[in-house]
Amino acid sequence: MSNEINCRFWGQFVESFGDRLKQRRIELKLSQQELGKRAKVSQGTIAQLETGLTQSSARIIDLANALNVSPEWLLYGKNPPADFKAAHYTLADHNFLTSKKSNVGLKLSYLKKNSWDKEYIDFFIVPDESMAPTINIFDDIAVNRLETTLHENGVFVIKRVSGLIIVRRTILDASANWVYRCDNFDKTRFSDVSTNRGDEIIGRVVWRGGSNSFNF
Repeated sequence: MSNEINCRFWGQFVESFGDRLKQRRIELKLSQQELGKRAKVSQGTIAQLETGLTQSSARIIDLANALNVSPEWLLYGKNPPADFKAAHYTLADHNFLTSKKSNVGLKLSYLKKNSWDKEYIDFFIVPDESMAPTINIFDDIAVNRLETTLHENGVFVIKRVSGLIIVRRTILDASANWVYRCDNFDKTRFSDVSTNRGDEIIGRVVWRGGSNSFNF
């Protein structure tokens, strides 16, 4: 068994930033050049980070997003990532990206324009009216699975500990704790909900409806 395959089983023995960076890159089957493109750095920078020749973490957020992990895990080994699963998608007429779970498709040129990797774009149908009027019930949405780092006012698809899939806006409350917020004005039905350490952030909502889609 090669050293690269063994990286998958290092667990707590992965002690350095460079080791964790390389481990995650290999788990996602990315070359150094592919990771560099996603993180907006050169292949040489990735190589230097992995071998410890440089300790710069100036692009830690971009690297974490590209690897679908938290910055804390890359830097300190805290909050390890969940098992990553690539999106299941279908190419239609070599011009559109779509999914069996969706009624719409996105132009590949639109993905390229926004620097979204089709391997990590997935589709969902919104199950309720909690995000109305921003996103209505049964709307189709596209989610970027590479973007899992919470940020103020971001809209994410989240899998709760119970297995429930929700779409929510992430907000920092007065105590600087993350909460999930609905856009629906009926706060008696759709009140703020605290995050849970066991929640899985599936990805950020990057698209819903619009002229860059087609209906089957």
